[in-house]
Amino acid sequence: MNLNKKLSKLGMEQVREFTQEEVRIVAENVTNKLTNAFPILDSQYNEILAKLLYCKMYFAENKGNINISDVNYLYENHSIIYEKGIDIRKINDKIIHECLHFIQDERATNDKLNKIGLFHFNELSLNGLGINEASDQYISSKSMGNFVDVVNKYDIIFKTISPNYYPILTNLIYQIMFLIGENIVVEGTINSKSKFEDIFLNTFEEKANTIRKSFDNIIIFNNNLIKEKNKKNINELKLKKITGQIRAEYFKAQNLIMTTYFKKMLKQINTIDEVKINVAKLENYGYWMGIDKNAPNIEYENFKEIMLHKFDDKMIEIYRKNSRNTLLVISNNKIIRFFKKLIKINKENEQERE
Repeated sequence: MNLNKKLSKLGMEQVREFTQEEVRIVAENVTNKLTNAFPILDSQYNEILAKLLYCKMYFAENKGNINISDVNYLYENHSIIYEKGIDIRKINDKIIHECLHFIQDERATNDKLNKIGLFHFNELSLNGLGINEASDQYISSKSMGNFVDVVNKYDIIFKTISPNYYPILTNLIYQIMFLIGENIVVEGTINSKSKFEDIFLNTFEEKANTIRKSFDNIIIFNNNLIKEKNKKNINELKLKKITGQIRAEYFKAQNLIMTTYFKKMLKQINTIDEVKINVAKLENYGYWMGIDKNAPNIEYENFKEIMLHKFDDKMIEIYRKNSRNTLLVISNNKIIRFFKKLIKINKENEQERE
């Protein structure tokens, strides 16, 4: 699509294209912040920088659209738009977030968009949009050195590194990171050739798509909430209904992430060390969970109690198995030593006869 036509639809007007020097300033600063925050990306430094140096960037003037951010990646034009007046030397999480979208952009040979990071592009659905936005915002916030904050939103109290932008989604993505590893999610978000999606599907199995869909639904419900709040005549009942939808989707996703992961681990673990690692994860997991402002986190406490008993049983099972093997080895060693001693005695007797 023609850039000016696209900007016009967004209520914006192009001012000018970035100079190559301005592009370099953004590219270098963003790449440095990403790799400083995530050492796992060090080996991709040159690749990330090279991509951003070829990004088309423009200043544009907002003609009154209050619903649009001051930095936007336009996938139709494969370019990033900055609102006129932004100081590009002062990199923020919004700039990093939109640069990530550009880095993630993956197209077919006919220039048709296939995916943006964890978002598989389909004009008829949002498959993976929510989880990709959550991961991008987490990466952007951490790259800016943001600290974890406690937030009360939708009557849910939770911890997030991004209290002002996708707070509830960044909390959920960190719960996944806490369980399967931050590096796995970060690398998977930026590098399409990573194994994140395989690990995600193998870990959460038949619940993976439901969890991913919850991220997408939260994006949809949140957009509906913003639209409703921007109306001249706000319908409080509608706001309450949408807020309830967000809450329900959040708690559903959180519960599925927790229960699916630990039940899966219980089946997989084979060593006492693995039991200890998962028990520690389970006991610390509650710290990152969102809780209903008006109710204790009974669901987590009940699940934790049940699973801790099962992990205890698993440890006993592994210990008994190892103990039997140890006794068998000891027994076998005694038999071997006995035969060796018998052979030695026989040899000595033969030598005496000679």
